[in-house]
Amino acid sequence: MTLKQLILIFVVVFFIQCKNNKDIEEIISSVQKEFVPDSREGIFLIKSFNKNQKILLKGETDNKEAYAKLLQSLKDKGYNIEDSISLLPADTSAPWALVTVSAANMRLNPSHDAEMGTQALMGTPLRILKEDDGWLLVQTPDKYLSWIEEDVVETLSQDAFEKWRNSERVFVTAWFEFLRDTSSNLVVSNVTAGCILQQSSETKDSYVVFTPDGRKGILPKKSAVDFKLWKENTLPETGKILETARMMMGTPYLWGGTSIKGVDCSGFVKTVYFLNGCILARDASLQALYGKDIPFNNDFEFNPGDLVFFGRHAKDDKPERITHVGLFLGDSEFIHSSGMVKINSFDSTRANYSRYRTISLLKVRRILGNMDTQGIQSVKNHPWY
Repeated sequence: MTLKQLILIFVVVFFIQCKNNKDIEEIISSVQKEFVPDSREGIFLIKSFNKNQKILLKGETDNKEAYAKLLQSLKDKGYNIEDSISLLPADTSAPWALVTVSAANMRLNPSHDAEMGTQALMGTPLRILKEDDGWLLVQTPDKYLSWIEEDVVETLSQDAFEKWRNSERVFVTAWFEFLRDTSSNLVVSNVTAGCILQQSSETKDSYVVFTPDGRKGILPKKSAVDFKLWKENTLPETGKILETARMMMGTPYLWGGTSIKGVDCSGFVKTVYFLNGCILARDASLQALYGKDIPFNNDFEFNPGDLVFFGRHAKDDKPERITHVGLFLGDSEFIHSSGMVKINSFDSTRANYSRYRTISLLKVRRILGNMDTQGIQSVKNHPWY
């Protein structure tokens, strides 16, 4: 065989291999877009490699449907697959956790100096995906992925988790309260609105409760309600949404905050709706995908309780980008977390007028009336509660 023939064979093989690699990457990308469109709410990190006339697949995913679809799609195309994909959760013996502090800070990477992505309240159920040197990668009930320290959660087997779900629990309604020791009356923990505790017994004025890690204490009845009754009977209504939002006036801005101790913009509207029985997506750009899209013009005639989204308008080669969210109160005013929770207006004649927010308004979404649609989940019907 001549050198020219060898070169030709090499070029043909190289061309075929490149075409195959491109086809495989397109299949991987297509499956990811279908099942895991946003990396903040799911994991699908798959790469392909050539290995001894086979296609080696490496990486990890927490989506079994996406995993099955990928393998079947490649096999249907005639590819010989070697599967080295890790399916999460990595450890199925204890796939659940409950938060044991009033508000746990959660990071985008497993490190104290990593950016804070969100918070979770005491009693929030978390799905554990994997562990890394004292940190757990978990998914919150709103599907958001982040890392949390092992020291602030109680890990549970599937059976223990089901036992917790079926137990008597109380839902904290007081903005801030102390859980006190049953004998000494010393503080066991602070708790905030939205925390969930397991009920042991009750007296005329108090609930005797356990934190998820087993600490026992007394909680005044005026500060909590029966959780089952709360979730069955609590759905967001305009008046209650506005009342809750106004009660958070002056709450400091905190990047990643989703508790009454501190909130960012999306954490604010998320907290308001959660305290009224509704789970929204975590970030503003995710929240803007769900609910009824409300067209608007310069009259700003929205319904109270609508979410108003702000950001960069599409221009030249730059797409629209949502960076902020608030909650419309009516009469041109909206409440949002910017420095602190405060009220601004779209009306240029008002003292609290915000020109910056008015010209950067991008989208309005209606949550009320759209319960249990995509991205808007009632606590009542969420399977983790």
